[in-house]
Amino acid sequence: MAKSKGLTVTPYQNRRFDSCFLTAKKAIESGKLGEIVEVESHFDYYRPVAETKPGLPQDGAFYGLGVHTMDQIISLFGRPDHVAYDIRSLRNKANPDDTFEAQLLYGDL
Repeated sequence: MAKSKGLTVTPYQNRRFDSCFLTAKKAIESGKLGEIVEVESHFDYYRPVAETKPGLPQDGAFYGLGVHTMDQIISLFGRPDHVAYDIRSLRNKANPDDTFEAQLLYGDL
């Protein structure tokens, strides 16, 4: 649709402007933290009752939240050498993922 109207569509990674991320970025870039050997970033999200209706894969935790965390890390350190991940649905197997862990591995970090 955008192409037919002569428009360009791009994603907007608004989590790059969260104050907590900007503070961490400033601290890392200042060099005051010394050599960075490991970074852990996470979102805590709790719903006391699991969804009861199935959704699409893009409705899950990884696509909904995880992509923002990965974007933040990649914007700080560049493209990783390797990625390891575990994405699954623990609370209701019929639903999209509700739990994930992704490790972005850098040879020099």
